[in-house]
Amino acid sequence: MCLSKAYLASEEGEELILDEVSSVENEGGTLLFTNILGEEREVEGEVKSIDFMENKIVLEPR
Repeated sequence: MCLSKAYLASEEGEELILDEVSSVENEGGTLLFTNILGEEREVEGEVKSIDFMENKIVLEPR
């Protein structure tokens, strides 16, 4: 199974937010990421890019 990793972009590079992401929900400008173990992370931002070949989601902070 190929699940994605979520990263937050910054001037210094990309910071890993959550590994093995199984779902993403938009809750009024806040993105809620959940992984296969049920672990959740909330991030205020927007999607910068999604690369399905690399299983990578990159976000930009607000």
